Amino acid sequence: MDWNHDEVARLAYDLWIRRGWVHGDHHADWVAAEQEAKFLGKYELIVELDLNGPGARIPDLESRCRLCESALGSQRALAPIWPGNEHAPPYRVGSLCAGCQGECRAPLAQDFDACWQALGIAAHAADPSQVIAERGQPAPGALKALAQSLLLLVPSNELDYLTDLVEWLANPDSDQDAGLLDDVRALAYWSDQPRDRAWAALARRRSPSAEVPYLVGFLGRDGLVLELPLPLCNRDDELESGLATPFRSFATGLAAGLGRVRALPLTPPKKPVKSRARGSNPSLRGAS
Repeated sequence: MDWNHDEVARLAYDLWIRRGWVHGDHHADWVAAEQEAKFLGKYELIVELDLNGPGARIPDLESRCRLCESALGSQRALAPIWPGNEHAPPYRVGSLCAGCQGECRAPLAQDFDACWQALGIAAHAADPSQVIAERGQPAPGALKALAQSLLLLVPSNELDYLTDLVEWLANPDSDQDAGLLDDVRALAYWSDQPRDRAWAALARRRSPSAEVPYLVGFLGRDGLVLELPLPLCNRDDELESGLATPFRSFATGLAAGLGRVRALPLTPPKKPVKSRARGSNPSLRGAS
């Protein structure tokens, strides 16, 4: 067990305060806090960014492009953390060259925007799986765009573990990507998060022996949060369970207030997903 009763009680109380001291939802608060304690027992948050900051900000002026490793110099591009074009928040970093921004990232923005729009509609539907089935599964380019954004969050000292991921993300051809993503499961969460909030975060596995992905990233905006374990990380080569995506409740951190969520796989589910009522938090029950 990676958590204890006192920690869960503290997180549940914190969530209740963040919801405005509103009574009547204590069970949902407890389930959310319990799930968050499980997650924080396995992971430490190493990056949290509020993407609504004004203008361009460059937290780490690297000398080489993260995708092609060419010297940046005057070819540095102010790359947005947000992978899509629609209503993109202004936060940008200077760790890509103009060529990779134009050839590798920009072409995927349309796929990501279509994915984001479909998941937003599905989250409000009585049967989210039916909406996804009708609109089609997200294109592999959407998942690739998300992974590119999360790569921009990774501290420089972790990049040596991600050489295979970088090689994949630097390839602008996404036609053959579907086969690479068979064992990667991204999650989408929806709740009553403030609609003007955009944020990004990265979490790292605490214990080398834990059967969870080494790095997990998050992007959130307008009440929708996407979570993805960074694939092709050599710290995950020995995982017997594969890249099983860990659940969060978002009871703490920049995503505070996300206690009641619905999780949707971006990759096709292995069995039908039944309709769930908002607020019951069934997708978190029993997750590890």
